[in-house]
Amino acid sequence: PFVTWSLQMLSFLLNRCNRKGTYYYATIRDTIIKAVSSIPLICKTILLINSDRDLERITSLSIIRNSFLHKNAVGPWIVAMLNGPRYSQQRMLQYLQLISKVTFHDLIGIKHGAGNGDSWQRSQSDIDDFTRIRRETFDAVADLPGIIHALRILSTKNLEQVATTKAVQYLLNKKMRSPSILCKVLFELMLVFALIFSF
Repeated sequence: PFVTWSLQMLSFLLNRCNRKGTYYYATIRDTIIKAVSSIPLICKTILLINSDRDLERITSLSIIRNSFLHKNAVGPWIVAMLNGPRYSQQRMLQYLQLISKVTFHDLIGIKHGAGNGDSWQRSQSDIDDFTRIRRETFDAVADLPGIIHALRILSTKNLEQVATTKAVQYLLNKKMRSPSILCKVLFELMLVFALIFSF
């Protein structure tokens, strides 16, 4: 209960900073998010909460959504959970879905079109910052050693679900643009053509 209350208070403070919209409050907001997302294995600990109801309640808080979508929270624990038992794989699927579906308004804790009586207004720079943060997190996930192998060993059902997430689609697109991958594909194509023309 105390941890939940603390996260709720941090989310309240974060939301207030978002609505003020000044550089001073934006600095406080970024400091809070960086500090929380840097706590070792905080995302893994939250994902392994036994109660689905408690997990949903915790991940709905803006401080947790912002922490999940911060590159500091990404680490080898993601690959470890994908390589783990079915329960941890399912939780990791939820994580990838969450960071893929989270929206700008989810992160700032303000419903789209809601009148909150504060001076905050969405600007293009806010949208650009959100896009940059999400891209940095997706890059961090894509660069994890062993991530492709960990995804390949998932069950067909889980693999189909995870393949529809923006995070994994970004990962695959990035890997396909890698020179080493392109060289490997080209080499395999040359072998195929060699076999065809040898008969």
